[in-house]
Amino acid sequence: MDLTLIQQHKIDMNFAFQNVVGFILKQSKLTVSLIRIDNITADSFHVSIEARTTNTGPASATLSAFTIDLCGPTGRFGQVYLPPITTHSNGAPIIVSDQLVNILDKAALQAFIKPVIVDSHATLILRNGNTTVKALGIGPRPICYEKDIPMSGMLGPRISVHEASAVGDSGVAVVIHVVNPSPMAISFGACGLEIQNEAGQVFAELTGDLDIRCNRFEARFEGAVRREVPLANDKVRLVGKRCMGADWCDETVRQINVPLLGMSKICAALGLQYEYESDEIIDDLVKEPAEKSAEKPAEQQPLIRSASKLLRGRFWKAQAS
Repeated sequence: MDLTLIQQHKIDMNFAFQNVVGFILKQSKLTVSLIRIDNITADSFHVSIEARTTNTGPASATLSAFTIDLCGPTGRFGQVYLPPITTHSNGAPIIVSDQLVNILDKAALQAFIKPVIVDSHATLILRNGNTTVKALGIGPRPICYEKDIPMSGMLGPRISVHEASAVGDSGVAVVIHVVNPSPMAISFGACGLEIQNEAGQVFAELTGDLDIRCNRFEARFEGAVRREVPLANDKVRLVGKRCMGADWCDETVRQINVPLLGMSKICAALGLQYEYESDEIIDDLVKEPAEKSAEKPAEQQPLIRSASKLLRGRFWKAQAS
């Protein structure tokens, strides 16, 4: 009788243990709040990750430290070492601090970063996390931890001119304001950007440090201006051209090709007149001037304008009075 009870208890505990493992491997969710890439070289970078695993079940469990593959849509580009993880009913934090990652496949790394910059969503894929788990007094037993982690992308990102000033007779210094809704932060270091018109002609060649941070940030760029380049139809774009730090970053920086809002500030700094309705940026909304809206009937007042309708007007050199 006692032997039967002991055997049944072992069966019940093993069943409960398998449920815990099932929660961790299949039902749990891993949410990333920060992935920061910096100290970029041709063959490596440092990464810091802040994440939290949830829905790991009602019982606590401990995963031993392990190495796991970092993958994008085309395959593995590196590995990180994860410290021991102890889950609870409310989940557990996962922290990676300034860890060196050797780049195993540059094309795979670029394929991961491209949708992060360009699209609204991207996915970090974790594979081959061979570790052990202990729970309910059972274990350690081997498991393979793998997760797909969906996250928001930068959508461009959205860039506007915060302020601008002339540098000599043919240069300009521009502080850009960038909105980054993704958890990805990348320190590219010195980079080259261009302001181009609709035909792809270069109005300004700018250089500066591009340190992409989460939420909102500002960055300063400076360079030469070609005043003779026409900017008709107001389809002005900011285009990434190169990264001076590492060759694989060139293709990554070139993914930046977005409308440049607030161009009137650059024109004012250069003594160029700019005829426009409004390109004022307030967070993610674009509003028309109050005095202009007041001239229209209430039902026709467009309080919010889409970015595609911005920058109406043209540029020309100011004539001396």
